[in-house]
Amino acid sequence: MRGKPLWYLPDEIEHRALTCLAELWHLHDSVGEDIWPGWQPRGHALALFRRDGTYFLAGHPVRPRGAEEVFLPAGVEGPVVYRLHDPPEAVAGGPVLISFLGTPTAFVPLEEVGGGDEGAVGFLALLAHESFHVFQQRWARLVPPSPLIVYPDDQPVNNALGNIEGHLLLEAYRAPEEEVRQVALAFALIRRERRAQLQDEQIEYERFHETYEGLAMYAAVRLLERAAAPDYEPSPGFRRLLAGDLAPLAAAAVARRLEALRTINRKGLGANRRRFYYSGLGLALLLDRLRPSWKDELRVPSVWMDTILDASVNFDGGEGDDHVIAQVEYRYDYVSKLREEREHARAVRRRKDELIAQVLRGPGRVFIFDVSDLYLTGLDVDRDRLETIGERLRIHTGRASFRYGQTVLEFEGVPVVEDRHNGLFEVRLPGRLAFVGDGSDIKVLRPAEFTEGLELRVNGVRVRARQGIIQPVGEAVYVKILR
Repeated sequence: MRGKPLWYLPDEIEHRALTCLAELWHLHDSVGEDIWPGWQPRGHALALFRRDGTYFLAGHPVRPRGAEEVFLPAGVEGPVVYRLHDPPEAVAGGPVLISFLGTPTAFVPLEEVGGGDEGAVGFLALLAHESFHVFQQRWARLVPPSPLIVYPDDQPVNNALGNIEGHLLLEAYRAPEEEVRQVALAFALIRRERRAQLQDEQIEYERFHETYEGLAMYAAVRLLERAAAPDYEPSPGFRRLLAGDLAPLAAAAVARRLEALRTINRKGLGANRRRFYYSGLGLALLLDRLRPSWKDELRVPSVWMDTILDASVNFDGGEGDDHVIAQVEYRYDYVSKLREEREHARAVRRRKDELIAQVLRGPGRVFIFDVSDLYLTGLDVDRDRLETIGERLRIHTGRASFRYGQTVLEFEGVPVVEDRHNGLFEVRLPGRLAFVGDGSDIKVLRPAEFTEGLELRVNGVRVRARQGIIQPVGEAVYVKILR
């Protein structure tokens, strides 16, 4: 005999988040598969987790053991939602996509919903973005690039031309129909010019992020455009949640994302990764106008958005193309952009060299702690003794504490270099050191693995982790923390 189902009544912030989730389903129902064939947010597993260890699961084919069914207030409709405790270990900080009970599931921090109308609309867009990532798990072609690829995010020509690409994508979105193809040609030529100096693996790096992150942003923007339409009626629950009208809020959210195309790559802003969210979005919007069949063509593994674009425009192959490039560079003042990027790159490089030399010089051995597979759940740093260099590097000379679930890295009065993009910390420690791993000393001069805990406390540095490897690399020691 089955027992009675367990019911849970959400609190205020949970109610806000679940109402946004229900609005995602309602909003997508109004467009069907017009945005992308096969993408069905109601049928893709999403989990909203709180940092107190509870989470809400929707769209999953399995009811986990001990799950409480959530009572959805009037006006909030959708698939069954379950409340559970203790999310998987891989869930710690920001949004993450994992296989949960055999099904790809996006875990999204519930607290991201924030307050006010803009917070609700922003959370709606975030849910759409992460739901599309679940859908993308069907695409076997999307293999993440190697973390060893070094992308030239401080290269002046790459950044200056990349910024012009963003301007052209925004121009293409707003251009009259008869001008779209000419703007598309200008974009394709500028991109060819920029990529002539990139290695093949760096181009594949760009293409992956434009396809993975850019298309997820595209799906969210297309939904927001629908929400901004005069004839769209939001779900009753979402309408009650907002103090104002949804249409202008959604239109403003779309405008902010498109306007970001003007600023990508300006003084290296977003040049390493974030820019591709927007260039991928812009490319997809351009292809919607230029080549309606592009989504079907993208299913071929060797085809990317920019290769579809190249096949859709007519290159002159000679002076005509050179003339277009010259016109675009003049119109968007390429010379001034390049000068600005060179000055910025020199200043950043000079300061970076000075600080890193100051941090890492002296006796002892350099230790590199790699936490790139973990998600940040807690941060406590002395802002007065922190210097940021570009988007990637931060130099801490005061207190700095980082928590990744049960993994902890703490630095107190010891200079440390933080590489935010690659999830690395570099610090020089004097003397002969040994880690305590799995209850025994681990000598740092030979490769080692720990599976039941690691602890290091020395000279203002404390590291605590559960699993990982230690590998000497030249004069340094590399510590890869897995959990």
